[in-house]
Amino acid sequence: VKDFPVELGAFMLENRVSLTQVGEFLGENFSLSQTLRLEYVNSMRLVGTGVVTCLSRVFKRFHVPSDLHKINRLVDGIAQIWWRQHEQIKDSLEAQLEDKREAEKSVEVGGLRLLAQLSGYDTLHQLMLSTVLLHWNLNAP
Repeated sequence: VKDFPVELGAFMLENRVSLTQVGEFLGENFSLSQTLRLEYVNSMRLVGTGVVTCLSRVFKRFHVPSDLHKINRLVDGIAQIWWRQHEQIKDSLEAQLEDKREAEKSVEVGGLRLLAQLSGYDTLHQLMLSTVLLHWNLNAP
């Protein structure tokens, strides 16, 4: 494995690694964890997703840690990447058509429609974190 975030992210995706350990590590405050967290999430296509769909897609790749600080860092990274992916496509007609097709399949507000309703990525971060905490509160043992 080369020492590049893309290579390390691909290694974690392609090999049998502990989903719990991946979640714990990506939630750390280390600079390598921060870089890998963003690259790992960016390797997933989040275009056209809403909050719940995005979170479930990402959290299939690693387990949510039990530490709230780690959860907050993970959700912040997810919100950043979701926002960046949608900002990059918002002026593309082809992407808008794909986004519309995705929206027709879903019951939640997502994609460019969700982007238009939010004032910034920090609002998305708060919405995503609230969703994770509500789910955690309802389903925690």
